[in-house]
Amino acid sequence: GRDVYSGSLYPRAAGWHGLAALSGPRWKVIRSSETELYDLEADPNETRNIAAAHTRTAQTMGDAAARMGASGTARASAVSPETQERLRALGYVGGATGAPDADGAANPATEVAGWVRFEHALSLMQAGRAREALPALASLAAAYPDGRVFQSTYARALSDTGDTRRALPLPRRIVARWPPDAVVLHH
Repeated sequence: GRDVYSGSLYPRAAGWHGLAALSGPRWKVIRSSETELYDLEADPNETRNIAAAHTRTAQTMGDAAARMGASGTARASAVSPETQERLRALGYVGGATGAPDADGAANPATEVAGWVRFEHALSLMQAGRAREALPALASLAAAYPDGRVFQSTYARALSDTGDTRRALPLPRRIVARWPPDAVVLHH
C-alpha cells in the first residue's frame, strides 16, 4: 500500500532528461522532460498516458517524485570530494552522469530507437567489428552532441579501427567538456 519511488540519472549520459517515477496502488507517474501518468488498475501495462485528463494527480505525484529525487541527490553530494575520489578509485563510483537536466532535453522514452542503434553498434564493437559500427556511432554522436556516452564510444570505435587522426581529438574534447571520467581518461 505504500508509494514506491524510482529514478535514473543515466539518461543524462546520452544527453537526455533524467527519470523519476512514483508508483502507488492505483497511479504511476513518470517525470522526465514531460510528465506521464498511468492508471495501474485500468491500464496495468501502462499503454495510455492520461496525464492531460488528470492534471492534478499528475502534478501532485510528479512534484513528489521530483522532491524525492532531489533529496537523494543532495544526500549523495554530501559525501566529501576526497571520499568520492577514493570510492571512484576503488571502482564503486562510475563517474559523472552528464550534465544536469536542461530545458529541452529529450524524454528517454522518445529516444528508444536511438538507444537500440547504440546497443547494436556496441555489439558490433564487442565482436571486433568496430568499422561496421562507425556509421551508426557517427550518426548518434552528431544527433546527440550532449551525449557523452555516444561521443566517447564513437571515439573508441575510431581508435579501434586505427583512425587515430580523427580519434585523438575527441576524448580531449570530452574530458574538457565533462568532469573527468576515468574510462575516457584511460582511453
